[in-house]
Amino acid sequence: MSHRARTTALLVIAAGVVGALVWWDQRRPSTDEARAAHGKILPGFDRGRARAISVQHAGVVTTLTHEGDAWLVDGKGRADADAVEALLGALEFGSVERRLRPPDAATRAQLGLAAPKTGVTVDGVSLKIGAADPSGRAVYVLRGDEPEVLVVEHRLLEVTDLPAGGFRAQGLVTTALESVHALAYGALSVSSDGAGWKVGAMRADAAKVDALLDTLRRAHARRVIETAPHDGGTALLVDGRIEARVIGPCPAHVDEQLVARADGTLLCFAADELKPLAGSPLALREARPFSRGLDQVSAVHVQRDKQELTVLRQAGQWRITVPRERAGLADDGLVRAWVGRLLQTHASGFGPPGARRGELRLDNDRCVIGERDGLVTLQRDGEPEALLVDRAFLDEASVDADRLRDRVVLRFRLDQLKTKLTPPLAELLSSLRVDAFALALHFTPVGHLHLELSTGAAHDLTWGPPEKDDGRCPARLVSSDAPPSTFYLPAVTCPNLR
Repeated sequence: MSHRARTTALLVIAAGVVGALVWWDQRRPSTDEARAAHGKILPGFDRGRARAISVQHAGVVTTLTHEGDAWLVDGKGRADADAVEALLGALEFGSVERRLRPPDAATRAQLGLAAPKTGVTVDGVSLKIGAADPSGRAVYVLRGDEPEVLVVEHRLLEVTDLPAGGFRAQGLVTTALESVHALAYGALSVSSDGAGWKVGAMRADAAKVDALLDTLRRAHARRVIETAPHDGGTALLVDGRIEARVIGPCPAHVDEQLVARADGTLLCFAADELKPLAGSPLALREARPFSRGLDQVSAVHVQRDKQELTVLRQAGQWRITVPRERAGLADDGLVRAWVGRLLQTHASGFGPPGARRGELRLDNDRCVIGERDGLVTLQRDGEPEALLVDRAFLDEASVDADRLRDRVVLRFRLDQLKTKLTPPLAELLSSLRVDAFALALHFTPVGHLHLELSTGAAHDLTWGPPEKDDGRCPARLVSSDAPPSTFYLPAVTCPNLR
């Protein structure tokens, strides 16, 4: 081999050796990584891969196993997610503060390691947890067969020193109630059809159902009973599945109720926590005829005998569309107050519907108005029973359009007025407000004005003499762009119509 060839071969070998060293060094933990791992309670522990953990406490071994998306206790009952997360966090992030030389038997006993109160075994490594150090912020631990004593964060003792059953989930159910569609217990049965909650065939008060579910979500057992499973009791069904059965008084605790959860766990709950389940289904019914907000209403229709009233919100403005002879702008404040009173109607009870007297619609929601035994009945579509309300409701469900009409009957800018008028009179008429509308108003005219606007609209205003009792004057307005109307003008307005 020539000198040049030998040189080339040596360079190739050297490059390969250097590359191998670089590869080995990159895969080797850095000094910081090695130091950090050395300072961990369980070097290399990965909570995401953990499948089984044994916790020893006061001579009792609790086995936690990960199956599916949940942790189980001793292979059956659901584990408390918070307790397991706390344990996993302590094992993954817990650090060793310092190390003590191997203890003799007397020192081991002094450190609480001769008969450890708690212990953990995971991935084949055992941790025996002894007493707290003098500062109270750390505990003594023996790891596996290592001779040295580790001084670690006190948190490790806190997450393992739990009472009997402490790792068991202590909620009433194991199902997430946030997405529940049906709940049943004894005489209580609520279900959601996507549009809202129902109690039987009647609409339910959504706020009350949410409050019930929230109470069940927050229910927390006072104790776990480690006895043989119990049969019987009243079943609590969630989406058609039995989640728990309320058995009766808890042994030796008469103020608590024994519950057998579907995962086989027996728990005792304060009796008061379960009282909402035993309440009357009637209490969950929606006692308002319409369960919507004021700003969600855009159409109101009232029908009484052969008369009708329709008010629509169009482009942010309420308008009366029926009856046609009263069609026009409605007063926003008056309509909102009226609709608000309709929405606040509250039933005193429920019963059979009465003889039909009309109907009330708010957008697509309809109630049939009836009368029975001196009460007004409101029957929502699709419901067998009606709401019973006071007869005063008939006054609110009136078809009188005039009480909602816009009190300003003339509106124009002064530069649109073509008719020659004095400035004060033109100013008055440009925003003419009435005191009250009146049907079939008859009077002897004492004055008349014809107004023409540049917009093409024309208005004829005729008025009569002031009333003797209040000074108001009757008037009639005939417009080219609106139905005629009759009304009373305020007493302060009448003298200025000259």
